[in-house]
Amino acid sequence: MQDWKVNPNVVQQSRSQWGFRIGRLGSMVRINGLTNLVFATIPVGVQPIEVGVNSSTNRIYVANSFNDNVSVINGGSNTVMATVSVGDFPFGVGINP
Repeated sequence: MQDWKVNPNVVQQSRSQWGFRIGRLGSMVRINGLTNLVFATIPVGVQPIEVGVNSSTNRIYVANSFNDNVSVINGGSNTVMATVSVGDFPFGVGINP
């Protein structure tokens, strides 16, 4: 992956902070902020561009700009639970916790 983007959103979970990075090739990496180790690699759409986290529902939202959709990830199982079509070239995600 190249041109990694660090998302400023973090979730407090099990006394650890989780960070997220996304790359152009279609995956999101969940990183343990205390150890800086990769916890999970989750496949998403092409050209993921932004990550949003709802800490109340433990859902992670990834805008996939080239697929015109948003991947909805279950933060507990680290799996994509839904893919939502949103129109041309989504470039951001807004969360209302």
